[in-house]
Amino acid sequence: RLDHVPLCGPLLRARIASASGPDALAADDEAEVRLPAARRLKVVVAGKGGLFVASALAVQPGVAVERVTTVPARIDADLLVVDDSPGRIPEGVTAFLVNPRPGNGRFEPAKIGEKAPRFEPGLAPDPLVEGVSVADVNVAAAAALRTGPADVVVLASTRGNPLLLRRDLAGERTVALAFPLEATDLGLRAAWPVLVSNVLAWAAEASSDFASAEAAVTQADSDLSARASPPEYTGAVIGAWDRLAASVGDRAARALAAAALVLLMIEFALAQRRPDLA
Repeated sequence: RLDHVPLCGPLLRARIASASGPDALAADDEAEVRLPAARRLKVVVAGKGGLFVASALAVQPGVAVERVTTVPARIDADLLVVDDSPGRIPEGVTAFLVNPRPGNGRFEPAKIGEKAPRFEPGLAPDPLVEGVSVADVNVAAAAALRTGPADVVVLASTRGNPLLLRRDLAGERTVALAFPLEATDLGLRAAWPVLVSNVLAWAAEASSDFASAEAAVTQADSDLSARASPPEYTGAVIGAWDRLAASVGDRAARALAAAALVLLMIEFALAQRRPDLA
């Protein structure tokens, strides 16, 4: 039984052989073959969950979003998004913190932050910022997050303050954005939904369930195949005599129109003549 796995032809036979062994192909019609099917990524949003977070998640395919008012003590999700809200992050939960509050248990902000930080260019490429450009992004203020030896600073300010960083420890995978979305124009840029998409892909890697899911795209379903080229023009070629005849006809039509206009003007003038001048 194949559930939600759009495979067909040789690709299906190869996938069945790799999943159940070559003997499965020689079994009778009553044989049952089970293949893992990709599921939706579960995302829980705690805190503000404003327009920027909601809109960025709404355009992501294959994501199921649940909203809660406060950070839950227990959670069953692939990613917990905490949008500028207090509360301790449960252990073993992959989290995306936007403007982390004190006591979150992952990244602690210092009392004094940084005003109007500018992004430092030229950092090493990271999967979280693939396709993301922050060169012209403005930030009013950002928190100064304390980092550890295992933390990776993805984006930093010119003063060295981490603005986007991640931690990939067993049972403690976290991404933190050091400023609220209300204090920046990042949410108005195309870079924001791309960043969220990268965070979701990073979160999916943390789930063994998600990592073992089979890809559900085949050549038959792909829309990347080249389109047939349009047929060549096979109409008759316009010769020199045809072009000359068309030009003469066009001039004759213009001359007739001008003559008709002159005749109308003469007729109008004669009709308006005064009787005493006849």
